[in-house]
Amino acid sequence: MTLSVLAPARYLSGANSLAGVGAAVAGLAAAAPQTPRVFVVHGDVGIGLVHVALEASLQRAGIAAERFKVEGPCSEAVVTSIQRATVGACVLIGVG
Repeated sequence: MTLSVLAPARYLSGANSLAGVGAAVAGLAAAAPQTPRVFVVHGDVGIGLVHVALEASLQRAGIAAERFKVEGPCSEAVVTSIQRATVGACVLIGVG
């Protein structure tokens, strides 16, 4: 059995951290070899709390992000669905 662990290269938290998401994503996306695909991976609760500020930050940075809504509790099946939906992404923004 192969076990892989991926950790975020950048983690933002704290007061007004959402304001810096767009700039952080733009920096990461600039290194992409092709047109960058950016995904916001989210559930219902978290995105409901931050979507206005998150979208504003991404828009200020000129980043268009696709969304992937996670259904149900975290499981291997959910992780597999995220992997399949986000193939080719250069940045994943997790909200939850």
